[in-house]
Order: sequence, then structure tokens, then C-alpha cells
Amino acid sequence: MNYLLHLLILFDIYLVVALSLNIIVGYVGLLSLAHAAYFGVGAYTYAVTAMLLHWGFIPAALLSVGVAVVLSAMMSVAS
Repeated sequence: MNYLLHLLILFDIYLVVALSLNIIVGYVGLLSLAHAAYFGVGAYTYAVTAMLLHWGFIPAALLSVGVAVVLSAMMSVAS
């Protein structure tokens, strides 16, 4: 049962990423390669804070979202 829950969580994560990519590419018509980079930065930030700093799920998730948003805002101001 634990393996099935793990698969369901991964499926949900990739579903959210696919839906947001569908909005960017499908409806808006923009090709954005930064989408995968922000996903990777957020995942890396979460992994570092959860494994090395031993933070809980909610604080680590909020920090990873914040880091990805700040990076996205810096890149949008630069271009």
C-alpha cells in the first residue's frame, strides 16, 4: 500500500506540472523552457531543506515555492 501511495503522489505532482505547462504552451502559445527549471529549483530546495535541515513538509514546501517565485520574478524583471 505504501508503494501505491508513493505512485499516487508522484502522479499528482506530475499532473500539476503538466496542467501548468498546458496553460503556458496550449492556451497562451508560449514555449517556455524555464518551466522545467523552476520545477527543478523548487524540488532541489525542498530536498535540501527536508533532508539536511530536517524541516517539516509545510515549511520546506513553502520555502521551495518562495525560492522558485523569487527566481521567476528576478528573471522576468531581467528580460
